[in-house]
Amino acid sequence: MSAFRSLARAEAVGVLREPTGVALVVLLPLGLLLGLGLLLDLADPLSTADRESAAFVPALAVALLLGLVALVSLPATLALYRDSGVLRRLSTTPAAPGALLGAHLAVHLVLVVAATAALAVAALTVVGLPVPASPGTAVLVTALSALALFAAGLVVAALAPSARAGAALGPVLLVPVLFLSGAWVPLEVLPGWLEVVARHSPLGALVDGLLRAWAGVPVAASQLIAPAATAAVLSAVAVRTFRWE
Repeated sequence: MSAFRSLARAEAVGVLREPTGVALVVLLPLGLLLGLGLLLDLADPLSTADRESAAFVPALAVALLLGLVALVSLPATLALYRDSGVLRRLSTTPAAPGALLGAHLAVHLVLVVAATAALAVAALTVVGLPVPASPGTAVLVTALSALALFAAGLVVAALAPSARAGAALGPVLLVPVLFLSGAWVPLEVLPGWLEVVARHSPLGALVDGLLRAWAGVPVAASQLIAPAATAAVLSAVAVRTFRWE
């Protein structure tokens, strides 16, 4: 536990030393939320068909936030540590791969929680959206999807041979993940099998779950089980495939 705390403290200091990257992953989703939210006047009941459609913009902003932090920021940072020899030096200490990845995950999760809270406050106060009918469900689907995405990001970080590869693999992976969330085309227009896959993907389950939570509609159990199983499997893969150098 002491090793984990030390690694988490060091990782937090490292993240704070690069405020530009943190600002980018926080301000981009916030700008999307405020820009589209105010432009479309989502607070006006006449501008949207129902609560569920009004919630699509904040759901998309949360999806973009999670994707940027989990698939871009996290893998690039760990790959940079490998390139610069930081991981090689850590390999000579008692620190285990699980502790290192867990500390890295914990610090980025704190960042996501703070940024998600900022998005929620902006959505409810500046944009003027109503509070989700099922706030507990909204928190649950966000947490499960975040863990699944972070596990995927840890796999990329574990396998990336260099900082350049880590910085490139994340954005490449983010494109199809965002596509499956319904960010570009409605999931209903996809072929049947692909729609099922999309609704159970990390961001697909997130967006669909948030829409349902906002409208007070129950979320399918399979959409909660899928990201939880994804997080468990990919976390194990990340620990087993992790390389110090």
